[in-house]
Amino acid sequence: MQQTLLAVAAVAAFAYLALGSQRSDHALEQRGTTAAVEIAAVDLARDRMDVLMGMAFDEGDVETGALRGTPSPHTIGPDAGEGGASTYDDLDDWNGYDEAATAAVGRGTLPFRERVTVRYVLDDVPAAPSADATLTKEVIVTIEQVVGGAATGRPAQASLRRVITPVALAIDHATR
Repeated sequence: MQQTLLAVAAVAAFAYLALGSQRSDHALEQRGTTAAVEIAAVDLARDRMDVLMGMAFDEGDVETGALRGTPSPHTIGPDAGEGGASTYDDLDDWNGYDEAATAAVGRGTLPFRERVTVRYVLDDVPAAPSADATLTKEVIVTIEQVVGGAATGRPAQASLRRVITPVALAIDHATR
């Protein structure tokens, strides 16, 4: 009887340790997956910002090659006839962009939401929005993992912000 109790206790202790180890392995795997998803979100945001940095500063600058010295009379947002990303030709056309995106993670792909916001900011205080056109624009690219079904936890998200001037774009274009 005593040996049976010892055997049952040994089996119970082994099961407890094995379950604890399995939980630990699962937690490690979960953290690794989360990191991979976060890296994918950052990569998508960087890729979009690279596309934006290749654009003209403003509609008035498209194909001119000139360096703007005064604010533009054009408004923020897509111009007439521009119906999507493939037709955007300057930085502020992307304001309000909100589309689905996917990224390879592990052996599959995951869905993300990609959003772009562009606004004028004060030239001397780039954290402050400006109601008027200036020579400084703030661009924010936000990527958020689309989570559905029974998924739990916070979705991965990446957000990149750049303050851009015509001079900064000219330098960036010259170094590409």
